[in-house]
Amino acid sequence: MSKVGLVGNNKVKDFLYQSYRQGKLGHAYLLRGPKGIGKSRLVLNFLQQLMCQQGGDSACASCQPCLWVEQKIHPDVWWVGLEADKQEITIEQVRELQQFTKLGSLSGGWRAVVIEPAEDMSHEAANALLKVLEEPPLRTIFFLLSHESGKLLPTINSRCFVLHCNPVSISDIVVMLQDKGLSNEEATRVAQLASGRPAIALDLADNPELENSRLAEAQIVLNLFRPGSWNEFQKTIAQIIKDGLEGDQSNWQRSLKIIDIWLEVVRDLLLTNLGLVNLVHYQVLIFDLKELSSSVSLSQTVRVISILVEAKHKLQANAQVRLTMEWVGAEINATILKAN
Repeated sequence: MSKVGLVGNNKVKDFLYQSYRQGKLGHAYLLRGPKGIGKSRLVLNFLQQLMCQQGGDSACASCQPCLWVEQKIHPDVWWVGLEADKQEITIEQVRELQQFTKLGSLSGGWRAVVIEPAEDMSHEAANALLKVLEEPPLRTIFFLLSHESGKLLPTINSRCFVLHCNPVSISDIVVMLQDKGLSNEEATRVAQLASGRPAIALDLADNPELENSRLAEAQIVLNLFRPGSWNEFQKTIAQIIKDGLEGDQSNWQRSLKIIDIWLEVVRDLLLTNLGLVNLVHYQVLIFDLKELSSSVSLSQTVRVISILVEAKHKLQANAQVRLTMEWVGAEINATILKAN
């Protein structure tokens, strides 16, 4: 079985594999956890086990069914996600998976449907899926992967067995990265930036420029707490708005990623202020964090965190990038500049 990116959350993995071996698999599972935590890889590896033609205690990862699952082209596995230039999973996509569930298994075994991110289903799509879950087809398993499960219909939650996936320890991610050939120093630095998310760690390891970009975004929000840095932040806001006005899905996703980075580093500032430096993810910025923590109040930091959390929720609810980021700028301006 491929182990790339499959670290942490052993209880969830063991539960699924034990259920399979005991013949007690349910018809629908909802995997909750932050984006990049490894939910997709966990499910993909489990599906290899389910479809593997070797039939052993673990998937061989080399037979044709295992390779098909890895490439997401197995005829008995239906993958549903956001289509290009769409911000919702549409009812048409759910209708297509309904047709899939009416077919028999081409391999004579299990079939599976994977929906990610499940919370991005439109209201109509979610209701259509609910009808399928209420009368599940035989030998068909649904995996709903959710980064923000609070946005799912309560009735969908109630039709699924909920599995909670948690952030992975830095030490586990370091081992994963060392297996890829990174030195202990490189692996530790990348693992800290990944905030407990193996998929993010792998992206950073494979694309060093992403690490520099991430640190640059982190530094921008840290500089907010320094006198005279407001203009730089305003330029960043203006660029995000300009990109968002183009209406491209990638720009909308980029806005969310930037908000996430800002949230992580302001959270680190709060932890530093509380003396919990061992929990800080951006250890590479620890000098700046310690310097600022002596002059920034807890109330300021907490308020900025709440602003960024609300901005993230607005974007996830399909609010306009321009209006959201203008609001972020105004609220942070009121919080920081007026306090200085």
